[in-house]
Amino acid sequence: MVILKYHNYIKLTDFADELEDFTIESFILTGNINCCKENCTDQVSTFSFDLTAEATWSADLSEAVNKQETLSEIGIQSIFSVNRQAIIVDVDLSPVLGTCGTNNCTLESVGFDPSSMKTAIDQWFLTNLSIVTDVIITFTGGNIMNVEGIPDNYVITDAMYGTVFPYTPIPFGQTLPASNIYYFNTEEEAIYVKPEFFNGATEFVDGIYKFSIKWIKEGGEGYIYEENCAFIDMTTKCRVAGLLDSALKETEDVNLEKMGSTAIMLHYGLVNGSNCACNCDGLCEAFKGLINILDTADPNLINDCGC
Repeated sequence: MVILKYHNYIKLTDFADELEDFTIESFILTGNINCCKENCTDQVSTFSFDLTAEATWSADLSEAVNKQETLSEIGIQSIFSVNRQAIIVDVDLSPVLGTCGTNNCTLESVGFDPSSMKTAIDQWFLTNLSIVTDVIITFTGGNIMNVEGIPDNYVITDAMYGTVFPYTPIPFGQTLPASNIYYFNTEEEAIYVKPEFFNGATEFVDGIYKFSIKWIKEGGEGYIYEENCAFIDMTTKCRVAGLLDSALKETEDVNLEKMGSTAIMLHYGLVNGSNCACNCDGLCEAFKGLINILDTADPNLINDCGC
C-alpha cells in the first residue's frame, strides 16, 4: 500500500497483490497521526466499509412537497473538484398533497413517478462525461428520495427547489459508503481519505500518518493485513523553501546556514523515506527535528512562493 497526498485527500493505492486471489467483502481502515507540530499525537480513527453494499444517496424532500414547490435541480460534484454542477430536473411537486385527498400525502404514498428525474440524471452523465448510468430512484419514509447508481467518483451534494433564483437547498447524504469521511473508488482501486476522517478535522495537518487496512475475505476465510507510513506535507515544504538562501549562499550567520542545510536534508529524508514499510518512529524523529529547526530559525517563517 502506498500513501499519497492528492489534492484535498490522502490517497491510498497499490494494495497487496494477494487481493487478486480472493473475493473481498469488506475492509477495516485505521488511520493514525503519529506526530505533527502540535495537539495531534496518537489520533486514531477506525471505520469499516462493506464492499457488498450499494451506495445510496438520500434527501428528505418534505419541505418542498409541503410547500408545493418545484424540484429544480440536483447538485453533482466530482470528488476531485470543489465545483458543484447542476442537473436540471424541474419536477413539479405541487400535485402530491392533493393526490390522495388529504394533506398527509407523500411521494411514497402516492407512488410518485421519478422517471423524468432518472432520465435527467442519466442524460447528464452521458452528455457531459460520456458515462452510461442506470440510476434507480425510490421514495421511502414518506418523502425520502433515494438515488442509487451514481458513478463511484461523484457525489450528490444537494437538491434545489423553487422557481425563482436563488433556490432553496436540501442536503443529500450518503448511507454507504461514508462519503463524509473517506471514499473507496472501486474502479480505480484506491481509497481517498478526507480530513474529516480524523475527528472531524476540516484540513490535514503536516505530520507522519500511518494507515492500516484489514481486508476481510468472503465467507469468513480470513483476512489480508497491510500498513504503511508517510509524511504528509501541507506547508512544511514552503517553510523549508524559506531557508534555501541561507543554505545555498554564504551568510554571516553560520548557525542559520547550518540549520538551512540540515532542514533540507531532513525534508528530503521525510519525502523519500515515506512508504518504506512502517518506519513511523524514524520518520517522526526526523519530522520533530525538522520542525524544531524551522521554529528555531523563525517560528513565523512562511515562504510565499506559491508552493
